[in-house]
Amino acid sequence: MINLQSLDAQLSKPKRFIEGIVAYRMLPPRFSAAAAIIVITAEFVIAFALITGLLWIVGGIASMLLLAIFAYAVSLNLRRGTALPCYCFGPDASDVISWNTIIRICILFVVTGLSLSVLLAYSKPFVRTTHIEDFFMSSVFAVGLIIVYRWINSIPALFEVFSSKEGR
Repeated sequence: MINLQSLDAQLSKPKRFIEGIVAYRMLPPRFSAAAAIIVITAEFVIAFALITGLLWIVGGIASMLLLAIFAYAVSLNLRRGTALPCYCFGPDASDVISWNTIIRICILFVVTGLSLSVLLAYSKPFVRTTHIEDFFMSSVFAVGLIIVYRWINSIPALFEVFSSKEGR
């Protein structure tokens, strides 16, 4: 799951993660450690909610909120002309932010919203169901997000392949 992958990277090098938050200049540096704790906690709660099926509505909405915050942070730094690493999946990520980053985040936002809408339409979130049904619904949601994310993540590589063939 996307949140777990990001969480793992953030926890492996927390100091670098905090430095990444400082580099984005969204908050005064003294609040960066607190922001890192909030983001890490949010990623954990979202992953737990979506994987277990407990509070999956809250997890989906929180995921969309976090994606919106990330999109805002990236777009603000693009407008500033700042060339920063994305830090999307940890402090060692070498991707530099670009409009492709914004597109990926927005697509993940839309897919999360659509998945949440479908789950709400075809399930009974406020009616007590068995844990098997909750687990199945959250599993479908998680697998769908993983598939879409992997597809989205391959788009920049496809552009590079097509660009290199056109240059020949």
